[in-house]
Amino acid sequence: MKMRFSSLAIALGGGALVLTLALTSLGCSGSTPQSEAGTGRWERVEMPLPSGQRMSVYDDARDIIWILTAPHTTNSDAILTEFHPDTRKSVDYTIPGSTNWLGYGDAVAVDGEGRVWAAWGGRLVRFDPATKDVKEWVVPKAEESLAEGSEEIGVAVDTAVDGAGRVWLARAGLGEVFVLDVATGVWDTLPTAGVNTGPFSRLFVEESGNVLLNGLVSQSEWQLVEVNAMTREAVATPAHALGYAVLPDGSVAYLDSDTGEAKLWDHSERQPVSLSPRFSPGEMERDVVADLAGGVWLRQNGHLRKDVVRVDTLSGEVSSFQYPLIITTAFTTIGVRHLTGTPVALDPDIKGMLVDKRGDAWLISGAEGSPEGYPALYRLDPNG
Repeated sequence: MKMRFSSLAIALGGGALVLTLALTSLGCSGSTPQSEAGTGRWERVEMPLPSGQRMSVYDDARDIIWILTAPHTTNSDAILTEFHPDTRKSVDYTIPGSTNWLGYGDAVAVDGEGRVWAAWGGRLVRFDPATKDVKEWVVPKAEESLAEGSEEIGVAVDTAVDGAGRVWLARAGLGEVFVLDVATGVWDTLPTAGVNTGPFSRLFVEESGNVLLNGLVSQSEWQLVEVNAMTREAVATPAHALGYAVLPDGSVAYLDSDTGEAKLWDHSERQPVSLSPRFSPGEMERDVVADLAGGVWLRQNGHLRKDVVRVDTLSGEVSSFQYPLIITTAFTTIGVRHLTGTPVALDPDIKGMLVDKRGDAWLISGAEGSPEGYPALYRLDPNG
C-alpha cells in the first residue's frame, strides 16, 4: 500500500498569507491494493462568527454550508450563517434565545425544501431561509433532563429529516430515538436495542425510511443499529462504528472503534470489509464524511501530526493531508527586559469537517483557545 502525505503551512503576519507546500511519499505494507494520491492545496477563509459552540451541515442540493453558533448562556441568541463555497460569501441570521437551556451537541440538518433544523436548549428549531420564519417545538423529556443536573444528559447530539415529514432526534444519555410528526406536532419514541446514545452518536435516514444510529453498548464499544420505522424494531448491525457515513450506493463506511480501521458494510453482507490500514482509535476523530465519488473522509488527531485522510472505496487508494499549520511567534523573556521571538507552527482548532459536491473538504475551526484567535474555514482541494 502506498500513502502520499501532503502538508501546508500558513504564516500569519501583516494580514498576508504565505503558503508553503511540501510533499513526501511513504511506502507501507498492507493487504489492500493502493495507489499514490494526488497533491492537495489548502485555502483559508476567515469567518466573522461569534463565540459559541458551532454546528454545521452541508446542503448539497443548493451548495450551501450552514453553520449554527449556539450560545453559551440562557436567553442568548444563536447565529445561523449561510456560507456559499463558490463565492465565499456569507449571510448571518439571528435565532432568538431560549430560557430552557440544556447544553448543546451537533444537531443540525437540512430538509428537501432547504429549511434548516437545529436542536439545542431543550427545543427543536426550524428556520426557513426563504421567508426568514422561525418555528420551534419543545423536545420530549426536557424537564427530566434538567432534573438530572448534568448538561450531558438530554443534549441533542444529532437530528435528521426524512421524506415523510418527520424529524428524528438523538439525545445523549437516553437510550431511545425521538421522532416528530411535523404535521401534527406529536412526538414518538423508538427503542435502540440496548445502544445508548453518546455525545458523538449520529443519525441517518435511509431511502427505505429506516434510521441508522451509532451508540455505546459499553464504556468504549460502539455499535451501529438500524431502527425500522414501521415495525419499531431496532436491529444491531455488525458494524462497531465510532463514526460512520452512508455512501451514494447505500453502503455504510465507518471507523471501527476496536481496530481503528475504516471499514465498509453493505446491507446484503454480514461481514464488513476493511478499507484502510489500522489507525490508533484514540487518535481518530468521530466525524466521518462521504463524498459523491465514493470517497470516505476521516480526521486523524495524532501526537506528531494531524491529518485529513481520504479513502477511495473503489480503488482502495488512501490519501493523507496534514492540517494547514499556523505559523505564529512565541516570545521568551530573557532577564527582565528582553524578549526573543521564535516562529512556531501550531495546528488550527478544528471543530468539524464537511465535503462539498465538488469533492473539496471544509474544516471548521473554533476561536476559543485556537492559534488563530478567531474562527475560520479551511478548504482542501485534494487534487491540488
